[in-house]
Amino acid sequence: MEIVTVVVAVAALIVSIVALVTTLRTTRR
Repeated sequence: MEIVTVVVAVAALIVSIVALVTTLRTTRR
């Protein structure tokens, strides 16, 4: 397993979590 693959996977996970949190905060308004 290449390091690049791991980095991309982690980055995608972080982006997904941030997007989810942002959506929840926006919906609460």
